[in-house]
Parts: sequence; C-alpha cells; structure tokens
Amino acid sequence: MPHRNNSSFGIALVTAQFFILGYFALFHPIRQAFGPQDIVAATFIVAGMLLGASAVLAHHTGRFRIVPEPGATTMLITDGPYAFIRHPMYTALILLTFGLFVNYPVASHLLAFTLLFIVLNVKLIYEESILTRRFPEYRQYQARTRKLFPFVF
Repeated sequence: MPHRNNSSFGIALVTAQFFILGYFALFHPIRQAFGPQDIVAATFIVAGMLLGASAVLAHHTGRFRIVPEPGATTMLITDGPYAFIRHPMYTALILLTFGLFVNYPVASHLLAFTLLFIVLNVKLIYEESILTRRFPEYRQYQARTRKLFPFVF
C-alpha cells in the first residue's frame, strides 16, 4: 500500500509534539535554589539529551526525519540505541520532559508530560504500521527490541 511522504495525520502528530515541547520551553522556570529532586531531574534531563544525540548520530545517512513517515530513501536503522529500543528519540523526549516535571512538579507540567507521552505513543503506533509494510525485516526487529525502554516497554 503506497503512502505519501508526509500525511496530514503525521504532521498533526508532530505539531502536537512541538506545541507540548514549546510549553516546556516557555513555562519551565529557571530555579535558583537546588534540592535533592534537582539531582534526579538533572539525571533524567541529561540522559534524555545524551540518548537523543546518540539517536541522531545513528542516522549516519543524514536522513533524519521528524515526521513518522519514512522518506523515499530511508533505510531501517538497527544500530546504536536502535539496537535496544525502536524509538530512542521518543524515549529521549520522555526522559527530558519527565526530568523537567520532576524539577518543577506542578499540575500543568504533569498534564503536558502525560499529553506528550500519549502523542508519542500514537505516533509510534502509526509509524510502526508504516515501517512494518515498508520493511519486511521490521517484524524480526520488533521481536528483538522494545518500543521505548529496554527490558520494559
């Protein structure tokens, strides 16, 4: 079944994702005092940043895309963090925003984090349906890796 490079559904998911990330960028205060939760928060934030950077670097072909639909010349990447989890960029965003929530635990941050988690899960389900059709070996890749977190989910 052929698909377009960028569906309106894929673009809507990316738009929702960026609106939520924009919320964190605009409404996360820079705090002067540091407490124990800040060490935990920093750990999640740094882990998310490092994982995200390693996922981008794994796209050694230079064809990194933010929309869930693969491009015409997209190849299945199964090395780097992709050897353990199928969606390391989504995991990176989850870790980063969870760290921001831990750093500033208010209801609006929890809501934004929850919405982002939902959007990313819808996006990965949609993306995996396309990848399964596009790459015959994707089912085998799914069988040996987790979606978002190694050994868990």
